[in-house]
Amino acid sequence: MLFEPSRHELLTETLWQQDRVQSEIASILDDIEQSVLPNASWPTHPLDAESYANSGPKWSAYAGAAGCVHALQILKRYGYQVNGYPLKDLSHLLPDIHQAFLKAPDVSVEPGLQLGEIGILMPAVLAQPDNRELSDKLLLCMEATLDLPLYEITSGQSGMMHAALALYRKTGEARWKDVYVKGAKSLMDNWRQDAETREWLWQSLALNGTITVPVMASQVMPTFSCKALICSRMI
Repeated sequence: MLFEPSRHELLTETLWQQDRVQSEIASILDDIEQSVLPNASWPTHPLDAESYANSGPKWSAYAGAAGCVHALQILKRYGYQVNGYPLKDLSHLLPDIHQAFLKAPDVSVEPGLQLGEIGILMPAVLAQPDNRELSDKLLLCMEATLDLPLYEITSGQSGMMHAALALYRKTGEARWKDVYVKGAKSLMDNWRQDAETREWLWQSLALNGTITVPVMASQVMPTFSCKALICSRMI
């Protein structure tokens, strides 16, 4: 167990109720379907808006349109419905979302999973796995992360690996396996033991330092989650 139950307090005495949870999910999905705007974005929650310098629409996977579309893809695959009808597939919005991101990015134009192009192009490729031009564009973004000193999931190589693994499971194409392995090698090559704490850490220029590495079934390397040693500056 990853936590000590004795150190935590129950938030509520109410036990888990699956039907109630699924009803809430359906309500959220209904809101998503009803709230999509003509420009292929969704209204930004005021609390999310506080985290961004610009006030325009958000496009990335982290807090933007690509994340909504990908969430619908996943839940549609699990059979969720709204008012008795199958979920809408809004994957056709992703090309417009990508172009809008390039013109007015949430933060900056970058290749990463949660804040960059990978998080937009990956669900697009999942919807069109035979689109070679789209796949090539995504692969270039994935390979671009290998040249950056970023190892966390938001903008770095472990985030790229999550996308590569999802695509390999979907398509079985070796290109996704190969770029995943390149990411894993980079992570291991840059894993350092801190002389003072003796902890094994990554030094990254990102503010979000959680590294969660997805593991392929054929690999011996265990799944692990570590905190990176964070620099006080961003690139």
